[in-house]
Amino acid sequence: MNTTNKKSSVAPVCELCAPAGSIDCFHAAIDAGADAVYLGLADFNARLRAKNFTAKTLSHLVPLAHRQQVKVYVTLNTIVKQAELEPVIHALYQVDQIGVDAVIVADLGLIRIARQTFPRLRLHASTQMAVHNSPGVAAVGRLGCSRAVVARELTMEELSAIRASASIELELFVHGALCYGISGLCLASSFLGGASGNRGRCTQVCRRKFAASSGRGYYFSPRDLSLVDFVPRLRGLGIAALKIEGRMKNEAYVATVVNAYRKLLDGELSPDSARELLAGDLCRPKTTFYLGGSAQRGVIDATRSGVGRSMGRILEAAGDSIVLPAGIDAAANDRLRIDPLMGYEGTAAQVRSVSPHEKGTLVRLKSAVDCTEGEEVFLTARRESSREYPAHLPEQASTGEAVEPIPFRAYYPFAKKILADHDAPSPAAASGRSTLWIKTDSLDWLDLLTSTPCQRLVLACEPDAMEEILADAMRLRIWKSRLVPALPPFIAEGALHRWQSILDRFHASGIRQGMCSNIGHASLFGRRFDLFADAPLWCLNRGTQAALRESGFSRFTWSGEDDYLNIKAAASGNGIACLFSHVPLFISRIPPAVRPGREFADPQGNRFFTEEKNGLSWLLSKKPFCLTGRKDKLIALGIRNFLLDLSFCKADAARLSELLGCYASGTRLPGTGMVNFKAGLK
Repeated sequence: MNTTNKKSSVAPVCELCAPAGSIDCFHAAIDAGADAVYLGLADFNARLRAKNFTAKTLSHLVPLAHRQQVKVYVTLNTIVKQAELEPVIHALYQVDQIGVDAVIVADLGLIRIARQTFPRLRLHASTQMAVHNSPGVAAVGRLGCSRAVVARELTMEELSAIRASASIELELFVHGALCYGISGLCLASSFLGGASGNRGRCTQVCRRKFAASSGRGYYFSPRDLSLVDFVPRLRGLGIAALKIEGRMKNEAYVATVVNAYRKLLDGELSPDSARELLAGDLCRPKTTFYLGGSAQRGVIDATRSGVGRSMGRILEAAGDSIVLPAGIDAAANDRLRIDPLMGYEGTAAQVRSVSPHEKGTLVRLKSAVDCTEGEEVFLTARRESSREYPAHLPEQASTGEAVEPIPFRAYYPFAKKILADHDAPSPAAASGRSTLWIKTDSLDWLDLLTSTPCQRLVLACEPDAMEEILADAMRLRIWKSRLVPALPPFIAEGALHRWQSILDRFHASGIRQGMCSNIGHASLFGRRFDLFADAPLWCLNRGTQAALRESGFSRFTWSGEDDYLNIKAAASGNGIACLFSHVPLFISRIPPAVRPGREFADPQGNRFFTEEKNGLSWLLSKKPFCLTGRKDKLIALGIRNFLLDLSFCKADAARLSELLGCYASGTRLPGTGMVNFKAGLK
């Protein structure tokens, strides 16, 4: 093993945290000088398509890393369904026994179980929790996390303000792929097939080509992040760890990127030299994203989506052979990606051989690929590792003893007790008649709603509209007992004061209820309000229900991506079931590459529209989500609170009457869909 970058016994001032999606990448990260490696097990991690690790392999690799003074963090950073609580407890038990340095978590129920049952485990709040301001950092600290992986969408000024008030460590992504949506707030993959990005199954909808009136383009596909110019400032700010994205990448990528940032941190390279070194990462063009300011432009290049270096377009295709232009720089075992003409996610392929052809270059692949003439091919990775390992153990395992966990059968009775503690139904809400909640982001709806059976009005408006209703004594008097002000899912640090002032004025006006869509925003309401958790505080299991109760929430909202069987397994009278909404596929701080208000279609003909609200860009489905026809099934589960979300809908008396008619009769609104309710959430 290369030991030129072996650590000293002194802890680094700013930790370099590297990705490992395979054993090859694990070794490459350590060889290149990583201070910490983060990786996933086979389940419950946000990169399920990576090769990932077994507990047995991990039991060998963790001691190996520790001998090199490298930390190992395990990602258990997906939201967990009720039936998965038992296996996730098993996973926590295994990593606790193995002695990993921390677990990266996102599900509030999992955090609660880990904190109460495995107190030795250090917990890091995943970027999937969308921690983006100082109240968010404080909130995950109170939950028991010692570090927060903050949202990528922060400016340097925001990051500095958050760091100044933080009592726990902060970790920041500095290099790698960006999502269009704020991490943890994307429903696109789930909506378009049930494969939830919040559960590690993202199908990269944002990388697809969309059709708009202005033409076809990759309107939601960001460039890759690279913050080499900001490393000295981040270190000086006291950021605990700089994180490299890439658990889906190979060891050449890991070695290249870790080496560049290692030398940059150690003062052996200038930012310009590091950039030259990083030119070999075979990824997308780079952006500094929001560290350069919130008015950042050029994050999206609608003309291309693909990662890698273009090899040109296919001239001929047949089975496992494609013909590309002459002079391409490719060799056996290189990895390619072929972008379909229709704009779906690219197809990966590995090169078997390269030889001259009368039309250019003949590339034989290791397996047949469904592709056609005219599709563009990208080189995404150089030849695979030449390392060879025994089938059952990683290289270097013989240099030290593996950790031997206590057999799970001895632990099983204890695990069943933990499960029982998180399997009991939540305290039931009062039975009786159903409560109708209506949510809107426009004051134009208020007059139309006055004579409806709406018993709770969730007001999710922009600050100007909130202040308008506060100044309207008549409207405020009409709605006072039913009004529930709601906070947006992302509140920039500089906007906190205004929102706090608005909530103070609502309280002074006699409003005593509020709704949060981020764990950090509860503190803005404080204990003065009866708090409800909105859908982006994903609640798929009873452990999360208990965690929300302990955090001061009396009710939670079922996620629109959930399915009937899981809702049944975790049924609670404290849950609010959304029966109608335009599902937000993306919630982003990045403006799309076209003007707001435009409509889009994906390659399958699904239609969407964009809006701007609260400084965020939203992509929403034109086809609404609707469960009014399933209301009786939900009532049978003990659910009595139902929400009709009119956000992003223009005030329309006829449409409202039709929707309320379907709600009253328990019939489905025509032209709507049920997302995963029947088909199941993967």
